Formats: sequence, structure tokens, C-alpha cells
Amino acid sequence: MYRIAEILGKVLREEGASGMKELLTIKNRWVDMVGEPLASKTAPIRLDDKKLYIRSESHAWSQELHYEKERIKSVIEKETGVEIEDLVVRKVNLG
Repeated sequence: MYRIAEILGKVLREEGASGMKELLTIKNRWVDMVGEPLASKTAPIRLDDKKLYIRSESHAWSQELHYEKERIKSVIEKETGVEIEDLVVRKVNLG
């Protein structure tokens, strides 16, 4: 017989939600980790298989994330313990 925790864990992994706690931690600390200017124009939106997906308001902010990629990955791991192998940036029109 399966325990509820085992079943729930399996469902979350299959649905890509196993990193939800880590993503919420990153979201809550985003301003502190990347700074106000960058945080006001970008936001983490998904964590999947050690890839952090980030939305960006413009191409310019996407480029800034690209330039800061290694520093951001390092800060996230240092501050949250979450290992990020890659940042995937998605430009999203918000207006």
C-alpha cells in the first residue's frame, strides 16, 4: 500500500512541481539577490530540472540577465542552497 506522501511526491514530480518550494524561496529573495533595478523588470517564473526560467520586460533586461548569469547562479546557490545550472530568459510584454 502506498502512503499519501509517496503518491503526492510522485504526482508533483510528474507534473514538474517538485521545485515549487525552491522556486518560492528564490522568488521571495529575488530583490535581495539581484538588486532592485533588475528585480523590478524581471522575475523567476519556473524551476525545472535545475533550470530557472525568468521573465523579462524587455530585450535590454534579458541582455542584462545574460551578462549577470554566472553571478546570479552563484548568489542563488549561496543564499538559498538551490543549485541552478542554467537561466532561461523569456521576454514577456506586460503592457
